[in-house]
Amino acid sequence: MSSSRTVTGAAELQRLLRTLEPRVGKRVIRQSLREGAKMVQAEAKRQAPVLEDTRTLGSQSQGRVPGTLRRGIVVRSMKSNKPSKGRFRIGVMMAKREKLDIDGGSKWFYPAIVHAGHSTARARPFMRNAVDSLRRSVDARIERRLRVGILS
Repeated sequence: MSSSRTVTGAAELQRLLRTLEPRVGKRVIRQSLREGAKMVQAEAKRQAPVLEDTRTLGSQSQGRVPGTLRRGIVVRSMKSNKPSKGRFRIGVMMAKREKLDIDGGSKWFYPAIVHAGHSTARARPFMRNAVDSLRRSVDARIERRLRVGILS
């Protein structure tokens, strides 16, 4: 899942960012985006379903621990593979299989099945709902953090 954000009407912010030393400008942008991503992460964790008592589910819950899905929602910073979109990106995503205790040989990725659903289980799109519910407030927080970072 990916959601791109473009700050419109931010010509002043762009102009001011260009006046900063490149290293400082990158840090200000990264910190601002990370703050917005942390908001989405907190909301996604709040909305993520938690496995009920595993004793009542029998073999289908074998090896799963309640709360693993929620704990696996992380914020990651990475280099962008599309330089036209920026040099780096920050995203809210699920941790790797090892952290979620998912068998490496399994062809199923439990968080994707929960989020998108399948033939015997309804979809519970906790990540998409978190992004959609906070879209405006995240944009405002990022813009506010950019202003503070640039002007300080």
